[in-house]
Amino acid sequence: MASEVYLIRHGQTIGNLTGARLHNPGLTDLGRAQAAALAAALRAERPAPILSSPLLRALETASAIAAATGAPLLVWNDLVEMNGWQPYSSSPRDELRRLFPRAELEPDMPEAGWSYPGPEDAAAGWARAARVVRRVSALPGERVAVVAHGTFNAMLLCTWLRARVDGAVGFAQDNGAMSRLTVAAGRTVLHTCNDVAHLPPEVRS
Repeated sequence: MASEVYLIRHGQTIGNLTGARLHNPGLTDLGRAQAAALAAALRAERPAPILSSPLLRALETASAIAAATGAPLLVWNDLVEMNGWQPYSSSPRDELRRLFPRAELEPDMPEAGWSYPGPEDAAAGWARAARVVRRVSALPGERVAVVAHGTFNAMLLCTWLRARVDGAVGFAQDNGAMSRLTVAAGRTVLHTCNDVAHLPPEVRS
């Protein structure tokens, strides 16, 4: 059972930089530098597997970590961001295989890519967070890294800590930040939250 969790927000995107609403952007140069810093910080910790959202910004970040650690990279559809946007899709399977040859996609991801059905209500988002927490707890090994998104990571933290809230979720998640939890015997300890100490000052958003 995985007992130590590194919960990571992807590196910076142009949407993070400008505030533009973009469905599936990749990383900026700064975001790639943040991903490299995360990879360097986790190389000695060797979490395995690395779990990622199917969206490009998370997969780019997770791929850098997987390459540095040698860990398998698993793409979980449930790790996509929680939002109220109109429907959109991730990249097609063939494109994801080409861009991220290390990544293992879920069998039920369609050839056209993972599809976000439209505005997701809070109950559905919390249900996804609960599924992720259950799946992580069933993984073998001692350490796992989860690379996802700001709002959904905050929901995951609330779920692990049994601190579900209504309305805004109060755990800030900066680009390239990492939170570390220990989960054992039904007890969760949050060691760090939104930690950016591994990021050199020049690559902090």
